[in-house]
Amino acid sequence: MKIDMNKYGRPPALGNKTGSSQASFNFPDDATHTATLLSPSCMKWSNGTTWTK
Repeated sequence: MKIDMNKYGRPPALGNKTGSSQASFNFPDDATHTATLLSPSCMKWSNGTTWTK
């Protein structure tokens, strides 16, 4: 899986599914974070942030 961060001037984050609703992504300019899918349009990250589409 890949998260395109180009819009923010950052390299892409690459990840893998680790459970039925969890994934781990490596942000090469930051760290590796896990995310939990809360709904088809909402993810909660291990750093406490939530992304909503």
